[in-house]
Amino acid sequence: MGFEGQILIEQTLNDDPVRTGHDIVAVGYNEESFRGFPIVTASVEYAGSGYRAIFGWIQTVTHEYAEPGDGTMTTLDAWSGLGAPVLALGFKPTFFDAPANPDHPDMQWIAHTFLVRVGLSERTLEALAGFSWGYVLQSHQPAALEMSRVSCSDWERVTSASRANLADWSLTCHLAGGR
Repeated sequence: MGFEGQILIEQTLNDDPVRTGHDIVAVGYNEESFRGFPIVTASVEYAGSGYRAIFGWIQTVTHEYAEPGDGTMTTLDAWSGLGAPVLALGFKPTFFDAPANPDHPDMQWIAHTFLVRVGLSERTLEALAGFSWGYVLQSHQPAALEMSRVSCSDWERVTSASRANLADWSLTCHLAGGR
């Protein structure tokens, strides 16, 4: 809405799964097997203030398995009970994710993460910025994928794949670089 802004993204590899809390969220936790997976944190810098600086983060995740028949699975990561299909919602919110699936078969774990303006009264989600990232898991060893920008066609593809979770929402895309 006429104010300058940017997102600052940091990707590191997890060298301390206890510090990142995997011991309190993972079933069958084994510290060594959780090392080496990527950790991503993204923060918002924005010149707007007050209600203009309230945003959300949406992320979809696709698992592409190496073995035929394992299929492809896409999920919309969201916190239940927020009233919006977002991972984080608030004043210049920070996004955090540290996925780790050491017990899965060989696969690619690919996330598309979008900063969105959330209109709760109108139930609108407007994609403003975003990036893709993830990892390849081979023989239980992770390797981070290179991060890249997302496009409006990415937004349309991942939101259509998660349409059941977004049926009540009006979706628009205004990513830098757009279509």
